[in-house]
Amino acid sequence: MNNYYTKKEDGLDFKQLILGHFKKIMEISLNEFTHGYWNISKTPTSETKTYVPDSREEFLQGIETLTSVLYPFFDAKMKEIYKKYVDADKKLTEKHSKGGYIQKNNTLHAVEKHRLVKDLFREISCLLHRLDYFKVPIYSEEDFEDEEGINYDREG
Repeated sequence: MNNYYTKKEDGLDFKQLILGHFKKIMEISLNEFTHGYWNISKTPTSETKTYVPDSREEFLQGIETLTSVLYPFFDAKMKEIYKKYVDADKKLTEKHSKGGYIQKNNTLHAVEKHRLVKDLFREISCLLHRLDYFKVPIYSEEDFEDEEGINYDREG
């Protein structure tokens, strides 16, 4: 559990966590989306199975997690967009479910869900822009302190 806690002096804050998660989603999206599968390597004496994760699910879960974490910061516009997303997702699940479950590797569902979540990610990007998440401060208070701790503000 120690990996989940940081000290303030480590310099990691909520904004950095959000932007790091955002960056990870972008990295996932740069690869070809494939469903999960087992890669089997055989030698004359053994067989090794390695699971290759479903990159589509990684992308979807990444965006849904980011959405959940940012939910308390949603403005009225984003709340309306999110409500529409939830309704569309529910309809999509009903459309493709059999007995209440979506069959694994249902390609049509995956394609439609991907489109829905990609639109949600675009709207999350717009929200982050409205919240100035991408704005990088040029100066910090420490930039205006000399070695003796005297703070020189920019206005004189």
